Amino acid sequence: MKLTFALFFVASIAFAGIENAHVVHHAGLSATLQSAPSDWVAYEVPTPSSRYVMCCMNWIGHGKTMAEKPCRLGGGGSSFMGTGSDNVMSIEHSAMIVAIHERHVEVYSAGCPVDAAGKTVHVVDNVSADESLRVLEGIVDDHRHGALAAIAMHDSPRAVPILERIATGSGGHELRGEAVFWLAQAGGRHGFDVARRLANDDPDREIRKKAVFALTQSSEPDVFDALASIVRRHQDPETRSEAIFWLGQHDGQKALPILRERLDQETSRSVREKAIFAISQVPGDEAARTLIDLAHRSPDTYVRKQAIFWLGQKASTKISAIREVADDDPSSEVREMAVFAISQRPHDEAIPALIQLAQTHRDPNVRKKAIFWLSQMDDPRALAAIEKIVLK
Repeated sequence: MKLTFALFFVASIAFAGIENAHVVHHAGLSATLQSAPSDWVAYEVPTPSSRYVMCCMNWIGHGKTMAEKPCRLGGGGSSFMGTGSDNVMSIEHSAMIVAIHERHVEVYSAGCPVDAAGKTVHVVDNVSADESLRVLEGIVDDHRHGALAAIAMHDSPRAVPILERIATGSGGHELRGEAVFWLAQAGGRHGFDVARRLANDDPDREIRKKAVFALTQSSEPDVFDALASIVRRHQDPETRSEAIFWLGQHDGQKALPILRERLDQETSRSVREKAIFAISQVPGDEAARTLIDLAHRSPDTYVRKQAIFWLGQKASTKISAIREVADDDPSSEVREMAVFAISQRPHDEAIPALIQLAQTHRDPNVRKKAIFWLSQMDDPRALAAIEKIVLK
């Protein structure tokens, strides 16, 4: 028993990162996969050290920082994080562990702890990048995408052409979409150009939408311009909507004039709605001022309603701006939406404004809405006001 444990321990240490495993060493990746079809097969290959940390992480301090924890082999793989992220530790890994079990693939940075929980792991020594990529490309299909991440992590010029073939091929939406995601991340300028071409020209709407998101994962400097071009020129409303959302997420302050422009020119209601939402997600006073301007001046009743709704959700909005809409908008629907928006503010702001609307507004529907929203508030001030209005 002691001798078995000693061999087990030494074998575990011999393969970096894999712990608590019965390690059996082999030569030849394809032959090992054929001879051990029901066990885990693992090997190391080089990966760009500055691109990713592929470890398992615990969030610390309300999600502000991360720390390593052991990964569990068979638990779904590691977390993929760019090393440029502020909350990722400054770690460089020059190799990764690729683990394969019945065509399921998991990837870990070499040196990050991986607990095999006593499983047998067949370790293949001296696997070349070419051999690894050949095997992984053969594993990829419409239901198993872990191989795509592993392909993207290779420090090899062959990785990007493989991802491009899959992204532009005849596979299903999920497979092609994930391929273009990794292509945009790992493919440099060429990967970005392919993703942009798919976002603009692919005949499949779902692939266009996935390619739009993939563009945002690229580190190329003209991501914003590529998204803005789709927003302004693409013929498909759903593709424009997708680009509008990610344009606002990519650089909201720079996007505001373009989003405002779309609201003046857009013919699709769903795209206008997405543009208003994108504006609402931009932090700062400029976005709030844009929503206020839309709520007051847009000729489109629907746009005014949506603008006032999202004004109610923004912490920076002054309640007086919403109150003006409730008082002055020519549309009863917009006035009633303004009452709802007021009800979403903190109680110390909302209750006095709703009481005043319920008591004095000229529109009986606005008064009814104000009373209704007061009745939904678990606050003695609201209850007292309702009693006073009802018994008046």
